[in-house]
Amino acid sequence: MMYDVSHCALLLKTFNCFHLNNEYKYTDFIFIFSALIESLIKVKPDFIIYNAGTDILKGDKLGLLSITPEGIIQRDEMVFKLAQQNNIPLVMLTSGGYRKSTANIIAASLQNLVQKGLVKPSQVE
Repeated sequence: MMYDVSHCALLLKTFNCFHLNNEYKYTDFIFIFSALIESLIKVKPDFIIYNAGTDILKGDKLGLLSITPEGIIQRDEMVFKLAQQNNIPLVMLTSGGYRKSTANIIAASLQNLVQKGLVKPSQVE
């Protein structure tokens, strides 16, 4: 299967991609996302502002994609690993996601990032 990623833009260290249709499944999304991550590394950004939207979840009426909660968790892990492996500072912004389960999915993703050592929780004194 061929994928058209020509609608993705890489301009002045701004990296964005919008979906082309609503037929993407998890494997399609991860394949395209992996290719985009490789392209991002070639730019060597000073930092990453990661807009971690969850409107790509299956059943979201606005996102129109079919990504599972596990796919969201894997996507976030891929981005954080990329940043860590390349020593690039990263800020994660949660956005999008119009289902009641969104907060729980974001929490599960953050827990995964902590468990994998990709995020260190701050200590309150």
